[in-house]
Order: sequence, then C-alpha cells, then structure tokens
Amino acid sequence: LFRSGSDANRRVADVKGDVSLLKQQIAAMPNTVALYTMTSGDRYRVIVITGTTMVAREFAISDKDLNQKVAAFQQVLRDPARDPKPLAQDLYRILIGPVQADLNQAQAQTLVFSLDGVLRYVPMAALNDGKQYLVERYDTVTITPASIPHLSEKPDVSGLSAAAMGIS
Repeated sequence: LFRSGSDANRRVADVKGDVSLLKQQIAAMPNTVALYTMTSGDRYRVIVITGTTMVAREFAISDKDLNQKVAAFQQVLRDPARDPKPLAQDLYRILIGPVQADLNQAQAQTLVFSLDGVLRYVPMAALNDGKQYLVERYDTVTITPASIPHLSEKPDVSGLSAAAMGIS
C-alpha cells in the first residue's frame, strides 16, 4: 500500500495511530463498527474496527476503474431520469461486500466511515445491496482522520440559542 521513503513511513504511523485511537473510541459504542478505508494503485483496502477486534479486508480494483465507477455514480445521482441502483449495487459489492460478514458478526447498527481518496465523493448511505439501501440497514457516520481524537468530546451547547416557529 505504501511506497518506500519517509512519507510512506509517516503515513503508516498516522494510520496505525488513527486506527488504534478509533478502536478505543468505538469500544464505548455498542453495535458500532468503524470502516477505515484506503485506496492504492490496484486495491481498495478497509480496516474493520470494533471495540474488540480489527481486521483488514481488500478488493482488487485499479484506481482508474474505481475513479470511473465513482464518477459514473455521481453522474447518475444527479440525473433523476436515470436509475442509480445498478451502480449503487456495483459499488456496494466493492466497498461493503468484503466486510459484510464482519458487519453481520458484529451485529452492526452504526457504521463510522473514514474515507480515503475518491471514496470521499461516494454517498455511502446510497449504496444498495440489491434489496435495500445502506441507510435502511445502518446508521451511517462519516469522519475525517483529523476528527478521530475528538470523537468522545461532547459539544458545548451552553452558548447556543435557537428560535423555532410553526403553524398548525
């Protein structure tokens, strides 16, 4: 996945740190699974993280093919006259297929995605397994690696104010 050199060593260290910290955060969240994704020249890789386990899975696909599939999915989602299901199913097979058994075993209800590269442009909730969309089966959350250390922090809402109005 990583080329040789100091940049590669730094990226490996970053991934190890992110995954370790994410595992600690996920441990306090029952039925939650984090999916830390990585794309490289010829493979899509994902680290499945639960409170008790971490396992790596992969799917062989070139960057070019993955980029084309993501771009096609974006285009079909923008055109109400086109059916997005075939492309949603194709991307589901690539992105979720390799980890489906892990999600079932963990009795996942919430998926926390850390998306790499072109995958940041995929609305994960819109993926389809052939029967239902991902959002119909799981709660989905997307995070960035920079947000991982702050996942357990509670937001300070003491200074917030809101106005709400309605007509019956």
